[in-house]
Amino acid sequence: MIALLQALTLASLRARLWRSVLAILAIAIGVALGLAVNLVNDAALNEMQQAFRTVAGEADVRVEAVYRGSGGEGSGGGLDERLYASLGARAEIEVIAPIIEAEVAVPGRRELLKVVGIDPFTSATLTSHLLARPGGTTNDPLAQFGRAQLALSPAALAWLRADASAAAELTLTTAEGPRTLKIAGTLAGVESGLRLGVMDIALAQETLGMLGRLSRLDIRLKPGVDRAAFVQELTTLLPAGVQAIAPEVREAQAANMSRAYRVNLTMLAMIALFSGGLLVFSTQMLSVAERRSELAFLRVLGVTASSTVGLMLFEALLLGVAGALLGAILGHALAWAALQVLGGDLGAGFFYGSRPALPFAPGMTLFFVALGCAAALAGAWLPSREAARAQPAQALKSGALHDSYDSRIKPGAGLGLIACGVALAFAPAVRGIPLFGYLAIVALLIGTILLTPAVAALLFRAAQHALRYLPVPPAMLQLALTRLANAPAQAGISLASVLAAVSLAGAMAIMVTSFRHSVEDWLEQVLPAPAYLRQAPPSQPRSERFFDAAAQAAIRATPGVAHVEFVRTESLLLDPARPPVALVIREFGAKAEDQPDKRLPIVARTDPLVLGQAGDAIQVWVSESFFDLYRERYALALGSIFALPLPTNPRAVASVQLRVAGIWRDYARQHGSLLLKANDFERLTGDSRMQDAALWYAPASDAKSVLPILRTRLGPSMELHIVETAEVRRMSLSIFDRTFAVTYALEAVAVLIGLAGMAAAFMGLIVARRREFGMLRHLGVTVSELVRMLTLEGAALAALGAVLGHLLGLVLAAVLVFVINPQSFGWSMDFRIPLVQLGSFSLTLIAAAAGAAWLAARRVVGGQDLVRSVREDW
Repeated sequence: MIALLQALTLASLRARLWRSVLAILAIAIGVALGLAVNLVNDAALNEMQQAFRTVAGEADVRVEAVYRGSGGEGSGGGLDERLYASLGARAEIEVIAPIIEAEVAVPGRRELLKVVGIDPFTSATLTSHLLARPGGTTNDPLAQFGRAQLALSPAALAWLRADASAAAELTLTTAEGPRTLKIAGTLAGVESGLRLGVMDIALAQETLGMLGRLSRLDIRLKPGVDRAAFVQELTTLLPAGVQAIAPEVREAQAANMSRAYRVNLTMLAMIALFSGGLLVFSTQMLSVAERRSELAFLRVLGVTASSTVGLMLFEALLLGVAGALLGAILGHALAWAALQVLGGDLGAGFFYGSRPALPFAPGMTLFFVALGCAAALAGAWLPSREAARAQPAQALKSGALHDSYDSRIKPGAGLGLIACGVALAFAPAVRGIPLFGYLAIVALLIGTILLTPAVAALLFRAAQHALRYLPVPPAMLQLALTRLANAPAQAGISLASVLAAVSLAGAMAIMVTSFRHSVEDWLEQVLPAPAYLRQAPPSQPRSERFFDAAAQAAIRATPGVAHVEFVRTESLLLDPARPPVALVIREFGAKAEDQPDKRLPIVARTDPLVLGQAGDAIQVWVSESFFDLYRERYALALGSIFALPLPTNPRAVASVQLRVAGIWRDYARQHGSLLLKANDFERLTGDSRMQDAALWYAPASDAKSVLPILRTRLGPSMELHIVETAEVRRMSLSIFDRTFAVTYALEAVAVLIGLAGMAAAFMGLIVARRREFGMLRHLGVTVSELVRMLTLEGAALAALGAVLGHLLGLVLAAVLVFVINPQSFGWSMDFRIPLVQLGSFSLTLIAAAAGAAWLAARRVVGGQDLVRSVREDW
């Protein structure tokens, strides 16, 4: 019996080869995307955490500043080095090591080099792997700590194409200007591809402009000291703006940084896998319909109902295994290609510059293979149950399985799932993940699919009645509508996969269009000037170089410059488990129309009467993501007052009272941002330096005429570049389009697979209806008329799929725009519907479905003796 069932399974799959291939591909795509996303993310996380451990060494506790100023003596950034001496006297501490850590620009390189300054005598016990293997002719293990010398990791040497044994030199671009250092050795103990340079801490303070300041203190406790108790006690003793944490807390920061983006991509892959399960459902349902007599004959011969279920599930399992294994291979290939092209970037700016190796993850691979097999089995469960429930005597005669399927579909189940989906859409996120939002999408999708037969019967009957008002109703159209109205299961089976594909593709198209238009509007507001002046090339990340008060005055007085507004960005590490928050310092004019409420993309503002009672609190505008991430911690609300650590004099950081003046939209900083007026920041810190200058040209002036004058006025030490705003907008939108290129590709693949699945389903239904066509031929219907009737059925089904798909797509897009995106990333967007895109897509879908139905009809109707097939029903 087992051998017989295996033979029947293989014969069935061979007979429906191309339909089975489509199901395999659909499952493979879902498995491949989910696996690739997680492999790339794990590779990047592993490298980042390895890099963190490399720099942190064997420390038990880290002491670091909340406010991370841009460097420079007196900037308030980092730790006062006097804290090193005061903490070193504590009895619980065995070793305390001062650390300088920064990312520095290298001329001609887009990515930055991580530079660490250490004390070789105190850090050797914590980070001995940061001691170099000497190069050149010296064998001094402390050669790297000589004057104007540093050691580089193997990855950094390869990146710079340098050789530590050849007395090579390296030029760094720092806040104090270019600095040339000798490469004195190789950091042989640094692994994981980390690009790292290590030098003496005094040289690092001088080179990076941090005299008297430290980045952090690494502490190893004596044996037996309770770390948690020590951290708790130390926290109460540290000055404002300084925190003590366990190193592993910072390791979790990298995972939290990309978690929302990674989960969203994985969920999209799971939805693609769900579409694959729907295609398996269509394939197996039609297989049951086509093999009705065969399965009934097996039941007559003694095959039990449970064996019939096992036969159908075994067929689905073969499809699932083939698709999952293919998806695993494709997933590793996609992950490898992504790491080669994008590194660990994930297409969204995370892990910038990372080039990790592809990890071997058998557990993760098996998990996604199992998901692929489970999707196939889930898709085949209902068809297998229908095959087992069919009565053999009746199935040997007329009628098809989908006729009995009609009576089992209850609209109430679909309505219940839709109501459940609507309720789930209003549920809050779970630890920052929109879990209920994705469950809402699945519930709405399944509910609509279950409701499709009832909706199809209602609409096709209405269309059938409408034809009666025509003077001469087209006979074949009337026959096609009558058939569809009285066999709504045909719509349910044929449209299951195409409805999922169309609705998801439409929802993604609406979401991406809404996001892109919102980004365009946002760029118009946050980049109001025609051009921006900076001290770094456009292709290089911003380095910590500033315009002091004299340089700002010179820029304002430059001929050809009508107006200037300066901008600066700092960072605050408010939560060690999260990335730093951006502190944006920006100049605004004195006029009412130049105030932040008018110049920023404000989504909510505080009542002016409340702001008038602010007292000594400084007004601050918080981004949507900051408000979402830190609302509970600081009890944030419009007009509320909260305290943040900011420098109040050149050497100290204290808690500053801030009042929330408004909430603004900031797409550039997912992890939150705060905006202060430049005069308020200068009043607090005494620091008036700025990083970028927004330029408004005088009439008849442009970058070509203004830039040479600026270079003459500011001197050759400043590497000035003017970036045109139009170019910034173009580059930003280009990055946006590249980020969502995978989404566009997924939409196209999903629609193609859905359309192919509909064509396959329609072909199977045509084959299952051969006796019906034979009866029509007996009644005088010609082959060409049958072909026309089936073509009209295909077009009508596609039109129904387009209408229902786009209606459902609007609902799913609303969930994406108003639930999933805000819960995932903390920002909102305006809702935009690409009518032209969706309309052209619908027309293309209907035309393609009609063409596929025409080809299938010609192949089946024209290639059979339909009149003779009627005898099978006698």
